Amino acid sequence: MKKAFWIMLVALIIVSSLLATCVYKNYTRCHVKRAEITKAEIDSAQSAWANGIINIGKTYRDGGNVKEVAENFLKAMYTFNQNEYIFFRPTLAANEGFRPNFDSALSYFIGKNNFKADSGRVGIAGDEGFAIKPWTKITFTNDQIFKYGSLAIAMGHYVFTDDKGNDTKVEYTFVYKKVGNNIKILVQHSSLPFAATNS
Repeated sequence: MKKAFWIMLVALIIVSSLLATCVYKNYTRCHVKRAEITKAEIDSAQSAWANGIINIGKTYRDGGNVKEVAENFLKAMYTFNQNEYIFFRPTLAANEGFRPNFDSALSYFIGKNNFKADSGRVGIAGDEGFAIKPWTKITFTNDQIFKYGSLAIAMGHYVFTDDKGNDTKVEYTFVYKKVGNNIKILVQHSSLPFAATNS
């Protein structure tokens, strides 16, 4: 009985030691269970992003609190609650092409004129508010998706349709991160397609 007890105790110590080493060195061969991101979750996140942008514009046209709606959108869709910054290169940023923090991203989406001063916070000159344009439809088309554990990269293009039926095609690269049960944007790079000029 004593022998069995000591064997179990030694085995428990060895297993505990191995698990501690696994966590410390982050060896993937130890098969530590991670929150895997799925294609369906990426599709859902892209749909939520599109609906969020459209809702910001609708709120603006209806005279609602567009700043509050946009702030909630950023907190829900991006990793600002997990990080103080993100990697964000907007499509039409006239000044400050990179928007790594919350306020600079907010300014891009709602425009400087809608960014009311709050404890020294100010919008960025030249921002007209990408999300307050009258977009009525946003369609994602993924060209490639690469998944790695709780991270995923999606590359493709989205088409923004305004209230007059005009389409604007934009190319994108997103990096998504699974945080709990939510999919958040860590990296977003958007640009207009290259247009060759005759020389």
